[in-house]
Amino acid sequence: MKTSYYTKLAGVSFRQEAVAKMKDNNPLRCVAEPDNEYDKYAVKVEALLDEGWTHIGYIAKGKNV
Repeated sequence: MKTSYYTKLAGVSFRQEAVAKMKDNNPLRCVAEPDNEYDKYAVKVEALLDEGWTHIGYIAKGKNV
């Protein structure tokens, strides 16, 4: 099982406030979004911040399959 994956996230520019709150050790999780109207394989990335799990971007389309 792969435990590390390095990539740029799509949509981060829309979530700069959340990204600015991140620290090096914030846990991340990936959440499948099969009902996403733009990409049936969409994978949302969330970071655990003080206010809970917060959307910070997406795995880029084409790299999420």
